[in-house]
Amino acid sequence: MALPVQRHMDLKSFGAKLKDARERAGLTQAELVVRLGRKTVASISEYEQGKRRMAAVDLPDVAHVLGVPITYLFEDVLAETDLELAVLEWFRTLRDERAKRQTFGLMKRVAEYVTQLEHA
Repeated sequence: MALPVQRHMDLKSFGAKLKDARERAGLTQAELVVRLGRKTVASISEYEQGKRRMAAVDLPDVAHVLGVPITYLFEDVLAETDLELAVLEWFRTLRDERAKRQTFGLMKRVAEYVTQLEHA
């Protein structure tokens, strides 16, 4: 069962970020759909207009296709608790225990690095 990640998401801001990233990547909505291998032009248009919510599990693939960090799409768009839920929901999509452990280790190292930068 999916978590209610998007309940506080600012859809207009998310849509603007999605459109900006798509345009920077030089893609039309149709080209984005083809590269994702799912979705429709209508759904991409609705996301960009802030009329529809994108599932958090789709964010990694969309970010990858657009060549942006996943955080670009939802930083300053999700409430902090929703951001945490989005990370958890994405993490749960990893099926392999080894992949989960490696991802966790990487996240821990990144968090330690960011903490060092904040205190520098």
